Amino acid sequence: MSMPYQPGESLRSGASFAAALIAGGRSRRMEGRDKALLDCEGVPMWKRQLRVLGDLNPRPLLLSAREDQIWTEDVNREVILVPDPPNFDQGPLGGIVRCLEVAQAPLVVLGIDLPRVTPEWIRGNLLSHPAARRGVFFKGVMGYEPLVGLYHPSMLESMRDALGAGRLSLQSVIAECIDLGLAMEVPVTPEIEAALGNANTPEEWDRLST
Repeated sequence: MSMPYQPGESLRSGASFAAALIAGGRSRRMEGRDKALLDCEGVPMWKRQLRVLGDLNPRPLLLSAREDQIWTEDVNREVILVPDPPNFDQGPLGGIVRCLEVAQAPLVVLGIDLPRVTPEWIRGNLLSHPAARRGVFFKGVMGYEPLVGLYHPSMLESMRDALGAGRLSLQSVIAECIDLGLAMEVPVTPEIEAALGNANTPEEWDRLST
């Protein structure tokens, strides 16, 4: 049985948390191929990434996706589908806000296009940080990595405000939450960076998935 979340303890120590796979992107630079259906380790990416998050034993496990992504019909019933509004593109910010609203708990977020992230990596590099009522985000030379991070419910107000104003940049929202003391940044080390490569084009996918 999971323990109630206590400020200041590591989520790795048994405190409850949720997890969400963000998979609703249009994959426009992937030449029309849905990233969720790309083969990785013999299975489609959506299945691989849900397996990664499921191994963490989150409560609940959420999937943010579009209603027209028919592969979602094959997802295990224990996974809660949080659909994007039809004909309304709010980017990953909208999906993460909706998942946080459902979870009402610290939320581990993973993007669909990060084939090198593993459960062990998440435990060692994300869940090991003290969760003192704050989100946790990695920052490298290109900015924050918003699709491998820990979002906290305390961030919801700022995220909703940004969404309502049409400010959909997760980089800006994360920076604002850090300024407000609602999140912390973690410098990207070589070990962390090795897992953070994401694939937006067929060439990048070929490089990262081999």
